[in-house]
Amino acid sequence: GLEAAKAGAALIVGVQGEARSVLEGAREAGVVESRLPFAASSDEAGEIVASTIRSGDVVLVKGSRGVKLQQVLNALRRTFSSVEV
Repeated sequence: GLEAAKAGAALIVGVQGEARSVLEGAREAGVVESRLPFAASSDEAGEIVASTIRSGDVVLVKGSRGVKLQQVLNALRRTFSSVEV
């Protein structure tokens, strides 16, 4: 979270369990709470990301298959049919 904040990430979404510590690191680095949502599932994270980003934004999805984070990519594909992954 700290490194993402340093890199200028505009939105950091934590998904399940230990991701809360990532959000805490970003919070400590000064990212405002409204830019640090926590999602209980990857489907919820996908909805958050797809409803927040705009065409031309750069998105980094970092996570694991165990959390099924590919669901975020699926949400982006549905929302932005021309998205490259």
